[in-house]
Order: sequence, then C-alpha cells, then structure tokens
Amino acid sequence: MSKEATDRPAPDKVATDRPAADRVAAERAAPERGATEKRPPEKRSPERWASKSDYATNKKYISLMQTILAIENRLVWSELAYLTLNIAIVFFSIGLLSYAAGKRDTHIIYISVLFILVIGEFLCVYWIIASMKIQMKLKLRYFQARFLERKQGIRGETFFSDESSYFNPSIGYVESPDRRERVDYPSTGAIRMDGFAGAAKPRHLSWVMASVIFFIYIALILWMLPQMLKAS
Repeated sequence: MSKEATDRPAPDKVATDRPAADRVAAERAAPERGATEKRPPEKRSPERWASKSDYATNKKYISLMQTILAIENRLVWSELAYLTLNIAIVFFSIGLLSYAAGKRDTHIIYISVLFILVIGEFLCVYWIIASMKIQMKLKLRYFQARFLERKQGIRGETFFSDESSYFNPSIGYVESPDRRERVDYPSTGAIRMDGFAGAAKPRHLSWVMASVIFFIYIALILWMLPQMLKAS
C-alpha cells in the first residue's frame, strides 16, 4: 500500500463532515434572533409606561376640575354667610338703637351696640382676607388646569383655556374645533361687558360689599357717640 493511499481521507468521513460544515456556515450567515425580533421595553423604560403617564395626567386634570368646582362653591357660600351675618348685625344694632331712643338709662345699650359694631368691623376685615385667600387658590388651580390642557394637547377639550381666551379683551371669542360655531364676548350694545362689569373680578365684589358694610358700621358708631355723651 502506497503512502498516498494512507493519507487520503475516507469517503464516509468526508460525507458525514460536509453537512456539519454547511450547518455552521448557515448559522454564521443567519442574523441573530435578538437583532430581528423586537423585544418589549423594560419595566423602568419610559416607552413601557407612556399610557400610564397619560392616565395620570387625566386623573390630575379631573381632580383639578373637582377642586376648582369645590373652591367656587365654597367661595359663593362663604360670601353669602359673611353677608348674612353682617346684615343681621346691622339690623340688630339699628333695632337696639331705636329701642334706646325712648329710654333714659341707655348706657348699657349703647355699650352693647358699640361692642357689636366692633365685632362686625372685625368680621368685615376677616371676610376680605378669607375671600382673597380663596380667590388666590382658585387662580392657582386655573393656572395648573390650563397647563395640563396644554400638556395633553387634545383639541376641543381645553375648557379652562377657552375661558381665559373668551374673557380676554384682546381675543374675545371662542371657536368650536369643527369651525361651525363661534361665541363672541359681548362688547357692543346694552349688554356690553368690556367695561368695568367685564373687568371686575370676584375679589372686587368682595371688597365692595365688605367696604360698604364697614362704612355703615363707622357711620353708626359716629352717630352713637354723641348720643352717649348726651346721655351721660
């Protein structure tokens, strides 16, 4: 047997090794599974929780709307309560003064009325301060609600932004998203609101009502002091 015959590989071994070599070459040529398959984002990835973030924004917006409604109701009822208390104090004081008109010993009545009027003045001061604080909170909540509306970017559902545009004299109108309807701020005619009535804020009304009642208290005190001196 020659040396060439011994060095030549066996036919069966070559036949069995060729499919293995082809399989290895195919695996090298094929792309990896991770390169073609899109993996889901991780739990801490912002892409995974994008919808969760929108849900949280909507939840904050809804809670802000409820808070604004509660603050407005609180402001209305507190104004009515302060106004009712002050009117009761005024009429009660006038009633006591009219009762003291036909009496001789009126020192106790005048002192009682003076004490009641001083309480009414302090109530007016507290009324103004409490109303201003509530209105500042309301202004802040409106600011936050408009920011959330801009953040969501939903056309046609910007209720607070529409309100600010409608009451702005430089804009003065709001148009529906489908452009089929438009509401204008009344600036002409008998119902025009671009003057003092339109520019008046709720805090102005609180100041006016409390100030009027406060001056009524001062007028009653000034009228009562000479009567006290005469009675003495």
